[in-house]
Amino acid sequence: YMMENDLLGTRRVAVVRDEYEKIQDRMHLDTVFNILDTDCCIMLDEMMGMESPTRREVDEYSRPPDGGRYTLSRQGIELSQYVREQGYHIIPISGKDQLEYGCNVLNLGDGHIISVHRKTAREISRSSHFRGEITLVDFKSVTAMYGAVHCASQVVYRGEPEEESQSVTASISEISRAFGENPFLANGSTFNNRGDNYGG
Repeated sequence: YMMENDLLGTRRVAVVRDEYEKIQDRMHLDTVFNILDTDCCIMLDEMMGMESPTRREVDEYSRPPDGGRYTLSRQGIELSQYVREQGYHIIPISGKDQLEYGCNVLNLGDGHIISVHRKTAREISRSSHFRGEITLVDFKSVTAMYGAVHCASQVVYRGEPEEESQSVTASISEISRAFGENPFLANGSTFNNRGDNYGG
């Protein structure tokens, strides 16, 4: 529906398929993979590679630059290979940390990440490929019911691109303030790209 009605706003769309594992703890893509910045992401280590029995595969749909319908252009590409081809550096996350919602981070844009898992937040912040900031929040009340901070979010579109950029910046400030003031999300910590805890 979204491709047929041109609702995606992009020339290429990658559909990630789980044909081999299909378990609840990894049923959504944001539980095993997430984009941190324009060239950096996190991914469950044990599902990487064509030999992995739990790998994910990508089907890519594209359309001509002048518009038109999306058509299948590539099929069955292993996810980590596909992501690397797109120029991303992958920070691997262990299976244990993935089960504690290590991969389920929220990207607010401009390198601002919210995480619910301390160990993963430190690993990300210590990676030479990550140049942003991570805010760690206590989200145990939600993770106890399945899901984490990315699951509890939704994309909001607010007007034209110039207006949208200003709205996103304001939203980041508002969200950061809300996390600091909300007792449900109290005890947040912020890490810089060296893993230093400088807040919370």
